[in-house]
Amino acid sequence: MWCTFVFVLIIVVVCNCEEIYVSSIITPDTEHQKLINILNTLNEKVELQSTIREINHRLENLDKHYAESKLSPGTTCNEVSRKLERIEQKLTLNTTDSTREFDERLKKLELQIADLQNHPKVVPETTTIPENCLEVKNRGNNVSGIFLIKPQFAYSPFLVVCDMTTRGGGWTVILNRFDGSVDFYLDWQSYKLGFGNLAGEFWLGLEKIHKLSGYQVNELLVELVESDNKEAYASYQQFSVASEVEGYALQTVGGFSGTAEDSLTYHAGLKFTTKDKDQDPHVKLNCAQSDNGGWWYGECHRSHLTGVYTEQTHKYRGMRWGERYYLKKAKMLIKPQLDSSLVL
Repeated sequence: MWCTFVFVLIIVVVCNCEEIYVSSIITPDTEHQKLINILNTLNEKVELQSTIREINHRLENLDKHYAESKLSPGTTCNEVSRKLERIEQKLTLNTTDSTREFDERLKKLELQIADLQNHPKVVPETTTIPENCLEVKNRGNNVSGIFLIKPQFAYSPFLVVCDMTTRGGGWTVILNRFDGSVDFYLDWQSYKLGFGNLAGEFWLGLEKIHKLSGYQVNELLVELVESDNKEAYASYQQFSVASEVEGYALQTVGGFSGTAEDSLTYHAGLKFTTKDKDQDPHVKLNCAQSDNGGWWYGECHRSHLTGVYTEQTHKYRGMRWGERYYLKKAKMLIKPQLDSSLVL
């Protein structure tokens, strides 16, 4: 009878799903613990269900608040929404304006292209870089200065000093010395690429000289000023320098005239020598080391415009042209012959 009552009680509790508080139940010892365990389990389930209901209730409240805030005209979300709409409108307007501007520019470019295609003569015919200073002069530049040129076989353009006044102009200066500010006792790489300052003393560079003179006949003009300010010059109708593979040899020298001695023909056919690259025929020494400068040495020289700029040295080590020692100024200039062609 007692067991039946307890069973009925358990069924009622499970069905009602209400809070259960177990105080004391009088039952035999063998059944007492089982009943307590069952009731504890039921109590835990009821508490769990209550917790779930509370969570669901809170979620419903959150949904309600969210819906209200979304519909409320004064909420932050609504303000953000309006701002986003305004930004979107601005972006749309800006995009439209940019697209319209782009279309207008594109139409203008298309019209310009069509005009160029229909009238090709409006494009300047002379757009290339001049090959030498003579071409610079022929294009209407009559003032001496520094210009950009690109000889026909040069890989890239380079700057040179153009003399537009001496003997008809159009000369490219390849050497200029007048104050001793630049050291000319340098290595092979320096003489190959050039050194100094185009606005002052400089050596243009063997590779550039080769590109200028190695493929067509050039004239050479040598201007000299002695220590007592006496002036002289040497002119050659043919001058060219070979490639590096050929030792930058003085390939062609001829047609001398002038008030100075012919002190360069002796060096014709000789390779260029520097202090670190001995290509002269002298069997006992390196003439560049002996005479303090790179040149087309034989055994060793009759002219030497890259020597030491001072009178405080041996005369064969100074700037020399024939019997003119300790020169105060020296300049070498080249330009293509007017009737020359690619014959070298």
